[in-house]
Amino acid sequence: MSRSAVGIDLGTFHTVAVEASLGKLNFPLRSVPSIAMEVGKTLIVGVDALRQLDLPQPLMLAPKMKLRDPDSRTDQVQIVLRKLVDQSLQDLSPQSRRNVVLTVPPGWGRTECEVITAAVSLLDIETTFLHEPIAVLTAVRALALREECDPIVAGQLSAARRVLVCDWGAGTVDIALVEINAAKGRLEFRCVGEVTRIGHGGTDIALDVVRSVEPGLASNQLDKLAYQLQTAWQQKIGGPFASETYVRATAIRRGVASKAIAESMVNLVRKSECYEPRDLLMMLYGGPLESAELKQSLISEIQSAMGIDGDSVLAVDSHFVAQFVSLPNIRRDCLVAMGASLFGQSGESLPEFEYVVTLKDSFGKPASEVRLIRGKNLHGVQVVSPPFTGVDYFVDVSQVSNSGGTRRETSIRGELKLHVRKGAVVLYKIAEAGVGFARIEACEAQDLPAPELFSDSRVESLLMPEKSTRFTVDL
Repeated sequence: MSRSAVGIDLGTFHTVAVEASLGKLNFPLRSVPSIAMEVGKTLIVGVDALRQLDLPQPLMLAPKMKLRDPDSRTDQVQIVLRKLVDQSLQDLSPQSRRNVVLTVPPGWGRTECEVITAAVSLLDIETTFLHEPIAVLTAVRALALREECDPIVAGQLSAARRVLVCDWGAGTVDIALVEINAAKGRLEFRCVGEVTRIGHGGTDIALDVVRSVEPGLASNQLDKLAYQLQTAWQQKIGGPFASETYVRATAIRRGVASKAIAESMVNLVRKSECYEPRDLLMMLYGGPLESAELKQSLISEIQSAMGIDGDSVLAVDSHFVAQFVSLPNIRRDCLVAMGASLFGQSGESLPEFEYVVTLKDSFGKPASEVRLIRGKNLHGVQVVSPPFTGVDYFVDVSQVSNSGGTRRETSIRGELKLHVRKGAVVLYKIAEAGVGFARIEACEAQDLPAPELFSDSRVESLLMPEKSTRFTVDL
């Protein structure tokens, strides 16, 4: 059953929220600039910061990326992220905040997700996480199936069962090789492989271009000009950035970036060992592609590196979105948030792994073993009754992946210590799973008319990292 949900693309360049409710999509009137600056003792963020770009204060550019910078002030970054999310929600209904899906790059895991969760905790919202390439692929597939679309493009998307998604963002370049299984209106997206590259996002390219054209700039001027250059690309305006020196510097830097991105895409396909480029649909998305020169540079590099023609490449840009005239306020920068909102309505994340849980006594001798498999209800519970001796038992957990039909134990292991009382039973469940982690809980209960948690239960949790995750969504 679908429910109201909000998807938020907490992007490096823009933050956007889209609401999905009762079969309708509510697109915001604006996107929020992902920037901030300190004016005196006041931290101004987003739309307010954009109005103050003429002030001499330094600009905080790409605040989300600072989560990975050990020298950044985490508390300050969290305030900025919270204000960006809050501003993005202002155009939407207040009740939608109860079910929010935030998108993150594939390379991010539990640590970054926990920082973001803490940042938005004061907004009284409940959050889950989704990989950005999966979000944009969900949105594009939904548009092709639901709306009037170019029939050739619609045919490409409907028929595609293997898609190489390249999300060329301002902060990261996220590449995901995705298998799609469609059955009875339900799509399952399985990431066969994924990689996140830094150093070639739109912000990095813009910073390098400005540095080469205007060396010696103070850092506050450098960041502001880099932000304005990205705006010029996305809004297709020239101004001072149309000068010969800027055009030449941009051409050199985009060539380096395009070649590196194409090489990453080729390497990911080769690493999978079971796919040929001609079997894949290449889907390109991201702010830098709004520049015709950047888009053509990347497409040419991909065609050359993979030996494919233009029919295998789909650029999801403003021209693609412009055909959906029945959706008011839809823009290209809404697509990641749109896909996240659709996932929040009727989607779920399923671990790629099963978990082997072994109960050992204090001497390390196995007493019992269960295999936890995530069920469709998202809360599969399994019960085990060990030979009770009134001593501590250790719960040893390992991940087991499914590789070519053969079970292969991973190197990821964890341990829970649980004192089991006589006559009690131990309940294990996968309490949640998502981007970069799954949480396994073990508890003991005195009574067992049914596998439920009791007030006298003792619960211990263990977070297990995931290498890949499957996502399902109803369309």
